[in-house]
Amino acid sequence: MSALSPTLQTLLCLGFKPEEPQYGMPCVSYDLPHLPLTCCDGVSRHFQEVVLVSGVFNNGRTLSGISHEIPPNLETEESAAAWLAYALKSTLKQISSEPEWVTLGRANQMLVPMVAEQVAYQQRPFCLIDADFARILRKRFDTLIVDVPDAVPLSVCFDGSLLRIAVAEDRLEVPASGSPWNGRIEVAEAARLEFPKRISDTGVDLDYWQDRMRLGNRVFPATWIEGADHG
Repeated sequence: MSALSPTLQTLLCLGFKPEEPQYGMPCVSYDLPHLPLTCCDGVSRHFQEVVLVSGVFNNGRTLSGISHEIPPNLETEESAAAWLAYALKSTLKQISSEPEWVTLGRANQMLVPMVAEQVAYQQRPFCLIDADFARILRKRFDTLIVDVPDAVPLSVCFDGSLLRIAVAEDRLEVPASGSPWNGRIEVAEAARLEFPKRISDTGVDLDYWQDRMRLGNRVFPATWIEGADHG
């Protein structure tokens, strides 16, 4: 039998028990209420090493199969518990008595990359410009960048009530709503920006995510500068 993956070794520390190998691959198990859970080293459909999580949930009213994949290299109890709690989150809602590793996993969900990314997205720099103010901003914005050379950057910051746009020595300010930012967005070439032509009744969103600034339905390459305003 193959040696246990780091994940299976960690699960043993969380109270899982060794099981007979399946198809020559090592396995561990844990008896949750209404759900005998098995975790085995295996290979995904994309031929990557994974830990296969499987079982059948049966509480007398609901019968459902469980099939998930988690990484094979989880070396800490917190990370292994977090991944399992994430994979089983819908099923765990139906289980009344939970073991300690479920509580541990729920407390460490930020160790699961998908959860961390979702939280980061929800906390991204964002503000909403009211439709009337967006129309005013559009007119001023076009005037602001009309004669700007290509190499001049544009920066955007937001203090929770005012959105400030700066190009060289010129500034624009309009009211907006959202949480204050702890830095600023910078676009390398202000002259390449174009304000959305259509403004919806709800206004225009402005946000930053993964090296992009989104202004309504327009997206521009940008940089986030932490802890800085226009200066």
